[in-house]
Amino acid sequence: MLTDAITASFNEKLVLSNGLSISPLKQSGESRSLRESILAINNEKDLSDYLSNQHTKLPPRTGPAKYERNHVRFLCSSSRSGLP
Repeated sequence: MLTDAITASFNEKLVLSNGLSISPLKQSGESRSLRESILAINNEKDLSDYLSNQHTKLPPRTGPAKYERNHVRFLCSSSRSGLP
């Protein structure tokens, strides 16, 4: 019975805090609905901007990619096959 009350209290706090964090924003005296705010998001532009900003942080390529065997996987497969 006590755990039900604790769970209900937690759920109420969670719902209230989430409700406060997604309330619509007011712009120049007009309020915008949550739907309008979501439709204004441009995911392609956001991704393009993010990749453009991260591109400058990458180190220059010094040569072809170097491929290495995953030793953990190799050890697991060798132990199953009976190899030492």
